Amino acid sequence: MNLSILLFASVFLLLIARLRVVTVLQPRRQTSTSTRSGLIGIWFWVSVVWPVLFKAVLGSVLALYLPVSGSAVFVISYVPSIVIGIAIFIVALGSRDSFPYVPAILVMAVVIMPILIFGVVDIGVVGAIFMIVPTLLWCRALSVDVLNWPRLCYQGLLVLCLSMAVVFVVWPEAVVETCRLDKCTVAGQVLTSSITGNGNFLGLCVALLSVIAVYRQHWITVAAVGLASLIVIEISGSRTAMIGLVLGYLVVLGIGNRMSRVVALAAAMVALVISFVPVFRVYGLRDYTYRGALWMRAKELISESPNVGHGANYWTEHNAYRFSSNYAAHNIWLELGVAVGFFGIAVLVVAAVWALLTTDVENRYLASALIVTTVAVGFLEAPIQPYRTGLLPFLCPLILLLCSSGMRKRSVDTSETEDLAMKAIRNQNVLAGLTRDGAR
Repeated sequence: MNLSILLFASVFLLLIARLRVVTVLQPRRQTSTSTRSGLIGIWFWVSVVWPVLFKAVLGSVLALYLPVSGSAVFVISYVPSIVIGIAIFIVALGSRDSFPYVPAILVMAVVIMPILIFGVVDIGVVGAIFMIVPTLLWCRALSVDVLNWPRLCYQGLLVLCLSMAVVFVVWPEAVVETCRLDKCTVAGQVLTSSITGNGNFLGLCVALLSVIAVYRQHWITVAAVGLASLIVIEISGSRTAMIGLVLGYLVVLGIGNRMSRVVALAAAMVALVISFVPVFRVYGLRDYTYRGALWMRAKELISESPNVGHGANYWTEHNAYRFSSNYAAHNIWLELGVAVGFFGIAVLVVAAVWALLTTDVENRYLASALIVTTVAVGFLEAPIQPYRTGLLPFLCPLILLLCSSGMRKRSVDTSETEDLAMKAIRNQNVLAGLTRDGAR
């Protein structure tokens, strides 16, 4: 089957889904819509969509005509996100009702910890710090309703798929390569990127966005978006993303329904169990297209420094002589163990649990589905690397924003209740005064 047919089929399915992108939830009363729809919406586009769009599409085309250095890729990909993140932090800092968001502070501690212990810092670590900055403070003016996220993610998916299809027609040599040992599709070709060397990150990003995009949507939207996502994931060669997509869909479609909640819980447990398989099982060096060698080396490094790891960039800087062209340990727990050790993993888990427990029900459902998808793809990849701008640097702040948005709405509701109570007390005092005057 021709790759172009698959690409345009995915775009067609997403356009069909566009006809039904209407949430089944009733919209909540909004607050401070101008700030919310501005800064947070811009943050999504420049932090989530733009880096993937540049690395997967535009950067590959640019590399056909100009040499593209690593520092140039960083500046083009992440500086817009850093600027908007600082703007969000300044807005929150200037608000009278802002206060520190504890889960984000815990994540920031994990980011800074390797710097303090090992004294190693580079542009990737600095970028990771700034990626967390917009989540550090809660502010009512930056509240985001949970219903906005599916729309944003659907739009992001459409832009990515449409851009990829257009570039494939005009510059196919920029985004397509023949099958290789670990990447092959039904089309006999696979999407690639001259920036990253493969299309893995594209498939993972599509899986994560797709899980959010179908939350509380009509079944036609779910079917169209799901099928389109499967097509893109298949031609990107990311089999891991397909596992995450399936388990994430089981959670996001079942968690809000009592009858299906058991299925959602089972999917979450499956994701957790398979993510730990490389940690406890012994593999040969060639297993899973040589991931076995990476996993065994990661276990050796963890045993050398189990508590605090070896630092954010130890894997890429000190293992290149053994494993060329690999960016991580290719497992979520082994990657975190090498970088920040058991202590860092424990802090991140506490931050995730804290964030889920302090948000409202709808945001908890959506964030849980995103976390399950992340853990599932963590079986063969390292999606969470909050200490450096790795595979998906937007993922950690996106989860934090999803959870903090729910807490924000609850805080708004609480303050409104307090205002009503104060008005009732004042009215009672006025009535009491009038009664006394009448008695006289």
